[in-house]
Amino acid sequence: MEYAKTLSEEFFERYGTHSVVEHNVYQHIEPRIANLDWENLSWKALAQRTEALFLEKKDITSLHNWAIATYYQAQVHPEKMEDWITAWCCAIANLRNDPALKDIPWLGSETIDFEQLSQDLKNFLMSFREGKTKLNELRNIDRNNVTLLELSKQITQIEEQQEISRLLDDGNLKLAVRKARSSQDEKIRYMVAEICIKILIEGVEKRNLYQEDIMQLGRWAYSLCPNEPDFYTLYRELGLR
Repeated sequence: MEYAKTLSEEFFERYGTHSVVEHNVYQHIEPRIANLDWENLSWKALAQRTEALFLEKKDITSLHNWAIATYYQAQVHPEKMEDWITAWCCAIANLRNDPALKDIPWLGSETIDFEQLSQDLKNFLMSFREGKTKLNELRNIDRNNVTLLELSKQITQIEEQQEISRLLDDGNLKLAVRKARSSQDEKIRYMVAEICIKILIEGVEKRNLYQEDIMQLGRWAYSLCPNEPDFYTLYRELGLR
C-alpha cells in the first residue's frame, strides 16, 4: 500500500493531477493504509502516527483520528494523559468543522449547540486537574480518610508516570532514574530499573558501551530495585550484591 501511494505521488509530480489516480489514492489507498495502521500498531505508535498525519494534513479527519488514538493510548498508558488532553482540546476547538456533526438525519429540525457542547467537553477534560485541587482541599479537612488517601496516591502515580515518560522520551535517563528513586510506587521504580537493565544488556550484546557505562546502569537499577529477584543474577555478575 505504501509503495502504491509512493508511485501515485511520483505520478502527480511527473504528470500532474489526474481524476482516476486521485480517486484511487484518496478513496482506496490512503483509507487502506489507515486501516492497516489501526489494525497493527500499538496505541502508543498509533498516537504518534496519527499526530504526525494531523500535523501534515491539518484536516478534521486526521484530527479526529489523533484524538481517538490518544484516548485509547491514555487507557493503557496513564502517563500519556496530557497527550489525550492536548488532542481533545484541539478537537473541541474544531467541533464546528466536523462533517460528522452536520446533516444528521435523526436530528430532524433539531440543531446541535456547539457552544454548550464545547464547554461540557472542556469541563470534562479539565476535571482531572480540578479534581486534584478539590481532593487536596478535602484532605486538609480529613487527613486520615482512607479513600482520599488512595485517590491522592493514584493521582501522584499518574503525575510521576507522566514526568518520567517525558524524561525518557527526551532521552534523559539520569533524571528519570532520580525521579523514580524518589517515588513510593514500586511499579514506577521497577519500570525504570528494567529500562536500565535492557539498555545494559543490549549494550553488552552489541559491544557499544564502556565498562563504566555498564556499571552505572547496573548501579541505577540496583538503587531502584535492590531486592528484585529478576535482577539478582545480573547484580551478582556486576559485583553489586
